[in-house]
Amino acid sequence: MTPYPGSPLYYQAIEQGLLSGCGDFYENRHVNSDLLAVNFTDLSDDDFHRCLLDANRRLMDNYFKRRKSSIREEMEKLYKGRDADFRGFRQS
Repeated sequence: MTPYPGSPLYYQAIEQGLLSGCGDFYENRHVNSDLLAVNFTDLSDDDFHRCLLDANRRLMDNYFKRRKSSIREEMEKLYKGRDADFRGFRQS
């Protein structure tokens, strides 16, 4: 979650001392939307980012495993089934 200024979460972050204000958010914390802006967990920032890296590695591995399987199925239909409707491998 990202505590954008004006949101209830933003005011909660200020109350908890995790954020000092709007300038702190935009100038120091929200430097990249894929990185942690404010850590509301008990994990260190380094541990939190390690968890994000692990989760994203798993997502990407799963995506490419499924994509590879899908491409192989398309190839089977094309070459074994002589699929005349085949129009090239598509990104999906």
